Amino acid sequence: MDILLATGNEHKKEELQRLLGVHTLHLPKDYSIVFDCEETGLTFEENAMQKALALKKAAEGTECENMPVLADDSGLFVDALPGELGIHTARYGSKPGEPILSADEKNTLLLKNLKGVPQEKRTARFVCTLVLLDGDKTIEATGIAEGRILEEKATGEGGFGYDPVFFCNDAGCSMATLPKGGKDLYSHRGKAAKEILKKIEEITMTDKHEEIPDRKDIPEEAKWDLSSLYESDEAYEKDLLKLREEIKKASSFRGKLSESPEKLLEALNWISDTYMLTERLGNYASLNISAEAQNPDNQKRMGVFSQVYTELGAETSFMDPEILSIEAIDEWMKDEKFKDYRVYLKKLLRQKEHTLSASEEAILAKQGELQETPSEAFSVLTNIDMDFGTIDGKPLSQSTYGSFMLDQDRSVREKAYKQFYETYRKHEQTISKLYSGSVRQDIFNARVRGFNDALESALYRDNVPRSVYTGLIDAVHEGFPILHRFYSIKKKAIGVDELRHYDMYVPMVKLPRIITPYEKACEIVREALSPLGKDYVDVIYRGITTDRWVDRYENKGKRSGAFSSGAFIGKPYILLNYKEDVVGDVFTLAHEGGHSMHSYYSKSNNPFISYDYTIFEAEVASTFNEQLVAKYYIDNAKDRETRAYIIAKQLDDIVATLFRQTMFAEFELLCHTQQENGEPLTVQSLRKTYRGLLEAYFGPEVHFEETSDLEGLRIPHFYRAYYVYKYATGISASIALSERVLNGGKQELDDYLGFLKSGGSRFPIDSLKCAGVDMSTQAPVKAAIRKFKNLLDQFEELTK
Repeated sequence: MDILLATGNEHKKEELQRLLGVHTLHLPKDYSIVFDCEETGLTFEENAMQKALALKKAAEGTECENMPVLADDSGLFVDALPGELGIHTARYGSKPGEPILSADEKNTLLLKNLKGVPQEKRTARFVCTLVLLDGDKTIEATGIAEGRILEEKATGEGGFGYDPVFFCNDAGCSMATLPKGGKDLYSHRGKAAKEILKKIEEITMTDKHEEIPDRKDIPEEAKWDLSSLYESDEAYEKDLLKLREEIKKASSFRGKLSESPEKLLEALNWISDTYMLTERLGNYASLNISAEAQNPDNQKRMGVFSQVYTELGAETSFMDPEILSIEAIDEWMKDEKFKDYRVYLKKLLRQKEHTLSASEEAILAKQGELQETPSEAFSVLTNIDMDFGTIDGKPLSQSTYGSFMLDQDRSVREKAYKQFYETYRKHEQTISKLYSGSVRQDIFNARVRGFNDALESALYRDNVPRSVYTGLIDAVHEGFPILHRFYSIKKKAIGVDELRHYDMYVPMVKLPRIITPYEKACEIVREALSPLGKDYVDVIYRGITTDRWVDRYENKGKRSGAFSSGAFIGKPYILLNYKEDVVGDVFTLAHEGGHSMHSYYSKSNNPFISYDYTIFEAEVASTFNEQLVAKYYIDNAKDRETRAYIIAKQLDDIVATLFRQTMFAEFELLCHTQQENGEPLTVQSLRKTYRGLLEAYFGPEVHFEETSDLEGLRIPHFYRAYYVYKYATGISASIALSERVLNGGKQELDDYLGFLKSGGSRFPIDSLKCAGVDMSTQAPVKAAIRKFKNLLDQFEELTK
C-alpha cells in the first residue's frame, strides 16, 4: 500500500515530507488515502476511528469499496479517495453537525481562546491519531506532543497567513507563522508524526519481510528483459550450436597466421566474431543463474557453456603464440585494414615475455574451467546451502544481513550478527579450503607464466605499477588517525558505551527510516546525475525504468549484492537486491548505473575487440555517480539534521569503499605472500591475519566478537584475486574527477565523457590521466582522505 503524504495545504505537505524524511511509505497493497496531523488542543470531538468508519461507509458502492482506509483525528483534509469521492471532515473549535470553520475563522477562534489566559498557563497538547482499516484488521497509532505556548504572532490578512505552527524545544512550544520554505525542525507535527511513523514501519515490515519470494512471484516489470540477448532459451541453444561449429574452424588457422597480412586479418575477424558470440552466450547463461541459482535449467546451461568456453580457449590457444612470432607484425599493423585491431595487437605484444608455447597454452586453457571451482563452490555454499535462519520471524540471508545491520535496535543487530557468523563458523574449514585453493591457483598461474608473484601477474595486464597497490596501503595507513577519530565520533553519535563490530553500519544521525520506492530512486538518480548532460541522463533513466536493464528485488536463489553486466551485444544489465528501507540502495542503483553507462558508451565508440574497459577504470565510473547522488541529497537537505545525516552517510561510504576495501586488499596481499613463502593457509592463520587487520584499521574504540574475524571468509571478491583495491583507487579518482566536473565547464565534462567513451583503447592509468587525474601517484588517495577529514569536521560542527 502507498500512504501518500498529501494535504490540501502544500506548505504542510512539504513540512511533513521534510520531517518524516519520505515522500511515500510503501506497504504491500495499493493505497490512496491521505493523512495529515493538526493541532487539537482546544475543542474537538470527532475521533479518528469514527472518521475511518465514516470513510469506509462512504466508499460503499464505489471503486474504493474494498480499499483500506486511513484517517486521522486532525480535523483537517481527509479527502483524497480516488475518483470523485471526497470527504471533507475539517472541524476546528466546532462540534459535529455545525458548519465547518474557514481557515481565517479557525485562526480567529484560536486567538480568542488564548486571550485572557495567563502566559504561564498557555499550554497545548497536540494529538495525531492514525487508524488503518483493512478488511477486519484495525490498527491505531497515536502521536502526542505537549508544550507551553511561549508567544503568538500574526502576519498577513486573516491573522496568520498560514496555519499556526508551534515550534517546540526543551523550553516549550512557540506558536508562530512559518513562511513558505521555512525550516520547522521541532514542530508538534513533526514530533507527533514521527511517533506515528514508528507504527507505520511496523506495519510495513510485518507484511513485507515474512518470506523471500520465489522468482515467479516477482512482477515482470521488476525483472530484467533478457530479450536483447535472446528471445528464448531455444534461440540461445541455436547459437550455442553455432559456437560449437565455429570452434571447429579454429584449427584451420593453425600454422598459417604468419603467411600474410590477409590471413592474419581473416583470423582476427574470426576471433572478433566468435568471441562476440561467446560473450553474448555467456552473459545470458550467467545472468539467468545469478537471478535463480537453484533452477536446474540455469545450472545445466551454465555448466554446458563453461565446458564450451573452455573448449574454445583450448582450440584457440595457439593463436597468441603464433601472432607473437610474426616478425613483420609491426609493419603489417600500419595497414588501414588493421585499424580496428591495433589496440588489441599492441596489448598482446606486451604479453610476449609471459606467453608460453602453443602446446603449453593449450594445456592451461584445457584446465581453465577447473579454476572456477573454488569460486563456484563458495557461491553455492553461501547462497544456497547455508541456512542462516530467521530473526524475529524475518529471514536472515546474505542479502538481508545488511538491512539487519542498519536496524536501530541494537539487540536485533547483535542477534543477527552473531547468528550470521555462527553459521559461517560451522563451515569455516570448508570455506578456508576453498579460499586456500583459490590462492594456490593464483600463484600457480603467475609462476607458470614467469611472474615473480601473483600480485605482479594481476597488475601486469593493466600496466599498473606495483607502487600503486602498495602506495594505496601506505597512504591509508597514514590516514589511520583520521579513521580512528571517525570511530570515536561514531561511538558518541550512536550513544553506546562500547562500540562493537555490529554497530559499524548504523547511521550516526537517527532519522526515521527513509522509505524510497524503486521508482522514486530512479527519479533521484535522474536528477542527481544531471551535471553529466541530457544524453547521459536520458539513456540511464530509460535503462533503469522502461527499458528494463534492472533486476530489482530479491528472490529465492538470487545472487546477493549487486553488479552490472555490460556486453557488446544486449543491454548493460544490472542486478540489484533493492530494499526500499535502505538508503544505500539508492546509491547502489546509481553505482551500478555508472558501470552500465560506461559499458554503453564504450561499446558505442569502439570495435568489439577493444571496447572492454578494465575494472580499474570501471570503479571510477560507478563511484563518480555516488558522489553526485551524495551531493544531490546534501543540496536538497531542508534542515541541519538531514544535512548531518547525509554527510554521515558519505563518511560511512568512504570508510566502506576507501578504507575497508584497502583492508581487504592488504588481507589478500598478506595471504598470497604467506602462501608464496611456503606457509600454507589454514583456518587459524586466515582468522589471525584478518583479526590483526581489524584491530589495526578500526583502532582502540572498536571491540570485536570471537567470530568477528570470520568476516574474512565471506567476501566473494577474494576469489578474484587483487580485485578489491580497485574500489579504493576508484573512489579516490572519482572524488577528484567529480569535483573537477562540478567545478569546471564544458571541457571538464567532455574530458570525463571522453574517458567513458575510450573503453579499452588505452591502459587505465593513461586513460585516467586524459580525464584529469594521475593515479600513478598517491596524491588522489591522500586528497580523498583529506576530503574525508573535511566531511568529518563538517559533521562535528553540525552535531555540536
